Amino acid sequence: MRQVSELEERLSARLLQRTTRKLSLTDAGRTFYDYSARIAGEIEEAQRAMGSLQATPQGPLRVTAPINASWLGPIVSDYLKRYPRVRLELFCTARTVDLVEERYDRLRARQRRAAP
Repeated sequence: MRQVSELEERLSARLLQRTTRKLSLTDAGRTFYDYSARIAGEIEEAQRAMGSLQATPQGPLRVTAPINASWLGPIVSDYLKRYPRVRLELFCTARTVDLVEERYDRLRARQRRAAP
């Protein structure tokens, strides 16, 4: 009850009607509750939205690979089938690329060598 009293003091409004037998919301209390419930619902919805954004990769993915990276084809194809909301920009080059300066995503993929 101390927190409710502190809240009432901050709002300069009485939120609860107190008697020895029961508590009930005042008009101000009902208004405050309605707004608070709506805000709490929006927060829950935002958290769910963030969870779904992080659960499935989506959006642009800028990567670079060596020119002779033909082995990457099946990997890229499988990845894009698995995550169709990803938009891939693949830049193949023989030069060394500055990932930060040229704004590429860091990706580590190596060709597996056959066992001798």
